[in-house]
Amino acid sequence: MTALDWIKFLPGWFAAVVASWTLIDKWRTRRHKLALGPDDDALRAQLALLRRLFKEIREHGRRKDWFRPDDRSDLDETLLDLAFRRTDTDLQTYVSDAGLAWRRARLNAPPVPGPRISRSGARATPKERTQAQKEKQQFRIQRGCAERGLLAIREALNRLNELEERTIGRP
Repeated sequence: MTALDWIKFLPGWFAAVVASWTLIDKWRTRRHKLALGPDDDALRAQLALLRRLFKEIREHGRRKDWFRPDDRSDLDETLLDLAFRRTDTDLQTYVSDAGLAWRRARLNAPPVPGPRISRSGARATPKERTQAQKEKQQFRIQRGCAERGLLAIREALNRLNELEERTIGRP
C-alpha cells in the first residue's frame, strides 16, 4: 500500500471505529437508564423520608397512631411500586427490603393505651404487667425493623448513586 492509499482509507476506518464506539456507548447508557428507572428523584425523596422516619423509630418506639397520617400509612406500598419500576435487581431488592421493613415496623406498633385511672400507691395488676412486657417486645421488634430498614436504605442509596454515576456522570 502506498501513502496515497493510506490517506484514502484511514478516514473511513476511523469513522467506522467512532461509529461503533458511539453505538456501544449509547447501548450501555440506555441499559443503565433502564436500570435506574423513571423518577429516580422521587425514589431518592421517598428513601430520604423513610430514613428520617426509621431514625425516629430507632430512637423511641412508635405506637399505631404515629403511623396513621397519609404520608406514613402507605409508604411501604409507594416504595414497592417504585422498586418494581426498576430493572436493576440489586436496587429492586434494597428498596423492597426497606418497604417491607417499614411494613413490619408498622404492624408491630403497639396500640395506643386507653385512659387509665391510677391510684397513688397502687401496684400494677398482672394484666398491666403482661401488657407492658408485650409492648416492650413490640418496641424491640420495631427497633430491629428500623435497623434493617436503615441498612437497606443505605445500600439502596449507594446503588442508586452508582447507577446515576454510570448513566449521568454525576457523583
